[in-house]
Amino acid sequence: MLSALFSFYLLVDDAFLLHKFLLPAYLGWSESVVILTIVVAATAYFALFLRAILRTRYVLLVLSLAFLASSVAIDELFREHFGNNRWWLYFLEDGLKWLGIVGWFVYHTDSAFKFIIDD
Repeated sequence: MLSALFSFYLLVDDAFLLHKFLLPAYLGWSESVVILTIVVAATAYFALFLRAILRTRYVLLVLSLAFLASSVAIDELFREHFGNNRWWLYFLEDGLKWLGIVGWFVYHTDSAFKFIIDD
């Protein structure tokens, strides 16, 4: 259930840019505070479910997190340096994010089937 809620928040955040516009405007939080809150929530999630995660094909999860982190890093580090008018930067950032999302979905689907079959 928490995996679904966390995934849903990430979906809504990406679709409506909660971290960039809505939460800073309505809660007065800076984008950095929102991102830090997401990182803390993700860390708590992984700590809470570490034993269950280690019983799965967690390499898929690690890869998806690496792709998602790379997407965020490119957005934060290179967008300021190269500007917003570089098509290849969008392609790289969104491509890595897409791979991360697909990996996240595949990991959770595979894990759900594993836990259903094993129980």
